[in-house]
Amino acid sequence: MDGSAALLNDTAKTVFTYAAQLPYFKIAYDDLRLELQDNNIPISSKRSTVLKLIAGAHIISYATIPALPVDFVEIIAVWAKNTGTDGFHFLERKSYLAPVSDVQTQIYEYSYREQTITIPNTNQAMDIQLDYIGDPFGADSPEQTTNSVTEISIGRVFNALNFLKYRNAALCSEFIGENKERADSLNMNALRTLEILLNISIKGSQNISTRRKKFRGSI
Repeated sequence: MDGSAALLNDTAKTVFTYAAQLPYFKIAYDDLRLELQDNNIPISSKRSTVLKLIAGAHIISYATIPALPVDFVEIIAVWAKNTGTDGFHFLERKSYLAPVSDVQTQIYEYSYREQTITIPNTNQAMDIQLDYIGDPFGADSPEQTTNSVTEISIGRVFNALNFLKYRNAALCSEFIGENKERADSLNMNALRTLEILLNISIKGSQNISTRRKKFRGSI
């Protein structure tokens, strides 16, 4: 926020105080988090610990034991094996599971709806492992903290500081200072630093592309 105030020619934070900046900093923070998730950059691609299901259990959600990871956003892949055996195999994702009455000893598919993974009914204890897009900010998201500035940490996201300085300053310029021209200039700098951040993160990953778009004041 000190950096944002400097970009707004208010290093003393006479107008752009911490309290005034905080709501816009949260928006800038969320903009960055969504960009990281949308681009599936490496720091947000994760693999879960092995989730052990007892025989007869067939769902995994935030409310079950075991549960979805706390930073879970979206599935990339699901792997499974019978407990006590070697070698996970890939499960195919289905919109709906076929209504099968027979209890199965092996599973090869799953469905994911309403934040719940469902596998066919099985009489075997199963080990499940998830590849997923995770929230790189984890529990440090502003929505999950109080309004204390000191409780918001971005240390987990490398090279993110300049983007947040520019994006936060742009929002403050537009909605506190009502200076659209400066906001546009700051947003262009935010976009430049975002592209650098994403390009560093995805270098060598040819299947992941960087989205280039103009920030809009209505975000």
